[in-house]
Amino acid sequence: MLVAGGSASLAAGGGHSKRCRPRVLTGRPTAVTPLSAMLHGTVADCHRSGTRAWFVIVRAPGKSSRSPRRLVATARSRVSFGLTGLRPGESVTVRLEAKVGRTVIDGKRVSFRARRLPIKTLAATSVTATSAVLHGRVDPNRARGLSGAFRWSPASGGPRRTTTGTPLPANARTHAFSFTLRGLAPSTQYQFDAVATARHGLVLPCGCTLKFTTAPSPPGGTPPGGTPPGGTPHIMEIVMENHGAGAIIGNSSARFQNSLTTRYITLINWTGIGHPSAPNYVGMVSGQNNGLAGAGDCSPSIGSSCDWSGDNLGNQLFAAGINAKWFAEDLRGDGCSIDNSETGNNDVNHEPWAYMDKWQATAGACAEAGLTTTSPGDPEVINAIKSSNPPSFVWVTPNLTDDTHNGTVLQGDTYLQNLVTAVMATSWYTTGGTIIITYDEDEGETNPPGYCTNAVILPAVGDTCIPTFIVSAKDANVGAISTPGDHYGMLRSLEECYGLPLLNNAAAVNSSGQATYGDIKSRLC
Repeated sequence: MLVAGGSASLAAGGGHSKRCRPRVLTGRPTAVTPLSAMLHGTVADCHRSGTRAWFVIVRAPGKSSRSPRRLVATARSRVSFGLTGLRPGESVTVRLEAKVGRTVIDGKRVSFRARRLPIKTLAATSVTATSAVLHGRVDPNRARGLSGAFRWSPASGGPRRTTTGTPLPANARTHAFSFTLRGLAPSTQYQFDAVATARHGLVLPCGCTLKFTTAPSPPGGTPPGGTPPGGTPHIMEIVMENHGAGAIIGNSSARFQNSLTTRYITLINWTGIGHPSAPNYVGMVSGQNNGLAGAGDCSPSIGSSCDWSGDNLGNQLFAAGINAKWFAEDLRGDGCSIDNSETGNNDVNHEPWAYMDKWQATAGACAEAGLTTTSPGDPEVINAIKSSNPPSFVWVTPNLTDDTHNGTVLQGDTYLQNLVTAVMATSWYTTGGTIIITYDEDEGETNPPGYCTNAVILPAVGDTCIPTFIVSAKDANVGAISTPGDHYGMLRSLEECYGLPLLNNAAAVNSSGQATYGDIKSRLC
């Protein structure tokens, strides 16, 4: 149905008639969902050229906006506009306007209400000392781009976190969804409610909070190499710079790293994913190399093609409630901001959080990254893992000397020996801790004997392997592991250890169902 403005009849057919008066009619919106609607109207301009039309949208008293102006090209034109960003149940008033010659003509106002979005918090099940499965249900009511998630926090107070969302089919009448929280504290009461999140970040709560209490800690300790008390693994990843396996293995200046090849694990078919540095760091946390994010060591800028806008390991860990700390040595301050990442004796190209738009936009995840640690010795790292609430996951980007980017192999080896020895002396390590040492990329070195005989070959890398070591009590004296893999495979293994969804290439499998880019979960946790 159309609602007309004015009282004269529309001119039928062409030609300039003295009785023809320009008219504007506002139609009833269609395809109304909780978040969007399609607006319609008709403009009759009596064949006058240059007519433009637009919708005036009133969503609250005294607050209005306009749709983009559209050129009307015929005597009688239908005009449509897709209105997005509505809130469920919101009342909206619209009218079509057109400028014909020098005159602006208004159509009558039409009001409508966005559909509601029923959300229900159902229950928490499978509750243990350190985890619980949350359940919710939502009717998308034809809205597209919605995900079901949960907001949760300790009942006694603390930051409220939002889990990773489960995409909801728009055509589903009702859709159940769930999420497994890990890393919870034993004997602690938590509160949560189901929410729906939209692509533009809107969180729609159901207003129905439920509570549950985790079980007490199980009696007894943890055997060497097992999962530590608290239920989540203790894993530290240290990322070095710009050396292939041929520059480290067999090099007398890297005595400590060479000792790891027999005392613990060396991965002999492990590679980077590209050149130069930044695409490797982007891939380590996002599972992809789209040829744009980090390309050519570009300077990160939120919203630019140099950044990655999708999900990443930092946001995943935060959303799942897993305590993580992301350190970069010798920054001048704390925080994941791009400005802070470019300070001190470090390099923004070696700090993956700087290239992640979603990470930058999530205050809680951002607060856990870009934490400065001081050379020599990295006391901030050691103090964090010795604290009463130690992180489950720790990332360390050494400074430009210690990571061998500007320093020598001997300087890097000495740095690693000092840091790894200090970590191994903590209870964080002795109760099931694992240390990963890897390099971002090779420099085209000749592979040492026995290395890169069965590697994952990416065109951007070729068949040059990088040194990668796994240090843990359960991996003692294992030696060479021939599993082929790369940074995507390492991300997969970490996500599996923490029970997180697999991102992009980390999820890839071959025709036999094996991980395309490697899987060493059993060596990490």
